[in-house]
Amino acid sequence: MPLQTNLFYYLRNALCLVLLGLGPAAHAQKPLGTLLPIIPQPVRVQLNGGPFVLTSRTSVHTGPGLAPDAAALFRQYVRTVGRLALSEKPGAAVDGIYLRLDSQAVTHREGYRLVVAPHRITVTGHDAAGVFYGLQSLSQLLPAGTGGALRVPGCVVEDYPRFGYRGLHLDVSRHLFPLPVLKKWLDVLAFYKINTFH
Repeated sequence: MPLQTNLFYYLRNALCLVLLGLGPAAHAQKPLGTLLPIIPQPVRVQLNGGPFVLTSRTSVHTGPGLAPDAAALFRQYVRTVGRLALSEKPGAAVDGIYLRLDSQAVTHREGYRLVVAPHRITVTGHDAAGVFYGLQSLSQLLPAGTGGALRVPGCVVEDYPRFGYRGLHLDVSRHLFPLPVLKKWLDVLAFYKINTFH
């Protein structure tokens, strides 16, 4: 083989080995202990303290300025997946799940801060969309249950979208979908924080 060909193969193989070696270093930014089953992966995750245990006595409290829609969807999800019936109460609480708006604490649009402590879960959003996406992350942390208590790991999750437009296009020109299928699509898109459907 000519010298140039041998040099090409040598450099190509060396580059592949270097890139393979850098792969683990690139993922070392987030230790495996801080990865939670949240999609998309949040901006910041910190594990702390003991878990919060959802039971049939757990209630969802909506703060001022929030419509009860997001809390109602979360309660429906817990009823379907975890087989638990949660109640909804307005105002603050010591125990339970508390939803609130605070554009000073969460500065990015559609951003949220989820704090899971042993006696209280707080979802703080920059806006109503941020609270909704925080509840979607909380939903992803819930294990599928059989009607007993559901344990949510103690953590602090801060997240906001990198892209303002996160969409999916469904081509219905060649195949028509029934309305229940489209509604299920919307539920799945919302679960993964995709904000545009066309």
